[in-house]
Amino acid sequence: MPEFSHGKPSMDELLTPAEVAERLKVTRKSVYRWVASGRLRSVKIGSSVRIYVSSIEDTPEAHSAN
Repeated sequence: MPEFSHGKPSMDELLTPAEVAERLKVTRKSVYRWVASGRLRSVKIGSSVRIYVSSIEDTPEAHSAN
């Protein structure tokens, strides 16, 4: 479960594939491919996929999206 301190999310915050796609300026399809290949660390909650923020920060796309 994500930990919060003083209103700031921890590095283990979870994002939806759509949120990741928006942050990285890629398609949701790319995000799902990266999850399937293990490039992005994720967890399945019911039928939903959530991606750990910490797993997207070291992607080349994260650095070029800023």
